[in-house]
Amino acid sequence: MVNAKETERKRVADTDIGKEIQEEIDDLKLLLQAYREGKIKESF
Repeated sequence: MVNAKETERKRVADTDIGKEIQEEIDDLKLLLQAYREGKIKESF
């Protein structure tokens, strides 16, 4: 008999690295929103 825990897949979002990546994505979304709203300007 197979234990249910053994067959449960681990997702990237469930790992510490996955959580860090999601935080970066959230930060980038906020940055993009600020840019689109003109709160920050493009610089070169």
